[in-house]
This record gives sequence, structure tokens and C-alpha cells, in this order.
Amino acid sequence: MWQPFFNTSIFAAPPALTFGNAGRTIAIGPGAIIGDLSVLRDFAMPWEGH
Repeated sequence: MWQPFFNTSIFAAPPALTFGNAGRTIAIGPGAIIGDLSVLRDFAMPWEGH
């Protein structure tokens, strides 16, 4: 049987048509994969001068 890594009884549903106030990363536990990716390119704009 599956058991959560954190205590789910501390959460409550927010009122209708509202957002909750829980953070994005409060439920990170074993097996969680977090990644970050950036793609950048640098090029000159001829109308900007130097």
C-alpha cells in the first residue's frame, strides 16, 4: 500500500474561486527530480549602436 512521505492531513481545500497559500516545493521527498534549464543566445542589434 502506498504511503505519502509527508502528512497529508495538514492540508485543507481552499474556498471556492480562490488560490491556496501552500508553497510550490513543500512536498519534495524521496524520488523527486528537480531540474533547471536555460538556453541563452547573445547577438548584436544593428539599431542599438555599440
